[in-house]
Amino acid sequence: MNKAMTKEGFIIELPKEMIKRAALKEGDWLVVCSLEGKEIVLEKPRKDYWEENFAWGNKFAKDNKISSKDVLKAVKATRQGK
Repeated sequence: MNKAMTKEGFIIELPKEMIKRAALKEGDWLVVCSLEGKEIVLEKPRKDYWEENFAWGNKFAKDNKISSKDVLKAVKATRQGK
């Protein structure tokens, strides 16, 4: 087990054996979970993970009367640093 001091923008490097065992490739997404605030778990998301999240986002937008136009406007403002 390796140890390191964490700081903002810290990058975690995984051992090659773990990458191979989890069948990870460069660019794969990982979900980060905390167990009782003491352990951090990295999980390779299931294939339906994104559909599940998009469904939640669509429901949230509908419930809060947020239009796609509002979302695009907010994204544009954020990208422009406003």
